[in-house]
Amino acid sequence: MYGRKVRWLSVALMVFLAASLFVGCTPKEQTGGTAETPPDQSARPQYMEIAWGSSSTGGGYYYATGVLAPILTDEIDYLNVTNVATGASADNVKRILMGELDFGMAHGSNIYEGAKGIDSFQGLNGDNIRLVAYYMPGPHYFVTLKKQNIRSMKDLEGKKVACGQPGSGAQYNSDKILDILGYNVKREYLQFADAARALVDGQISAVGATGIPVGAISELSETQEIVIIPYTDEEMDKILGEVAFYYGDSIPAGAYKGVMEPVQTPFVPMFIVCHKDVPDEVVYDILEVIFRPDVYKKLGEGFGQWKFTKPGLDLMKRLGAPPIHPGAAKFYEDFKDKYNFDEYGNDGWDDKNK
Repeated sequence: MYGRKVRWLSVALMVFLAASLFVGCTPKEQTGGTAETPPDQSARPQYMEIAWGSSSTGGGYYYATGVLAPILTDEIDYLNVTNVATGASADNVKRILMGELDFGMAHGSNIYEGAKGIDSFQGLNGDNIRLVAYYMPGPHYFVTLKKQNIRSMKDLEGKKVACGQPGSGAQYNSDKILDILGYNVKREYLQFADAARALVDGQISAVGATGIPVGAISELSETQEIVIIPYTDEEMDKILGEVAFYYGDSIPAGAYKGVMEPVQTPFVPMFIVCHKDVPDEVVYDILEVIFRPDVYKKLGEGFGQWKFTKPGLDLMKRLGAPPIHPGAAKFYEDFKDKYNFDEYGNDGWDDKNK
């Protein structure tokens, strides 16, 4: 992590330089950059530890980063990427602002408020965070079991609901939406894996989650009849009228096993973010790996959330803050004619009922 995690190895540098003289490496082999646009060799890091913030075990970000980290470590010879379990979205933003993480995934709401120093991010340096790529759409929904006989958000009145782990985007969105709707529920704050077990054991009545798939919910749907609780039109109007960064859409049928019809929910976009001091070349090389067609396919096969990932320049600009990392901006400019980015992010909604 920047200020503490980057290690420059002089011995490795000497070995590297010697090897380049005698072996005649290409720019890619030397630096991890592209042969078409080789970065400044004198500025290239020779070894770096990257701390990538994810979520608690059982959360979507944890599974996604678990797939990504070893690929980046294998593909970029100067990087070692570690999947750091965290409280998820809001915690990732906070820890990037504090210089404790290099990269992470987060909800647009938390990113915007972190960059602006709003609410729980007050007192932190909002200029420390940068946007890298659009990661996935984030429907926020509440899951229950069919046997609970809960069919509406109103039915949650007086019930115990797991609202997400403290510091997570799920916790933020659960609290925000329940506050807006004004429903009096007994809120618990649990990791996803613990919440799924508590739901099966009857200790809680529903689980709040953001994004699909959430690993613990997918596993739950394999053994239990789950229900995604729909929002009424009136509830949607109330939520969207209160919060600008939500938008209305539907989770399609088959997004989880047993979900047979589309379910209307509020959505928030999610992004990959990083600390502003991550070198341009590092961001560039990471995106070159992620969007390389064979790796992109492998990521999607490893965890379905990656199938939504795309540059999302329009969505990043629409968020308003923070700015796009210059290494990311350069990558998208350099590769706009090499890759058809319009083909990325279109296969995310797998039908689990097939």
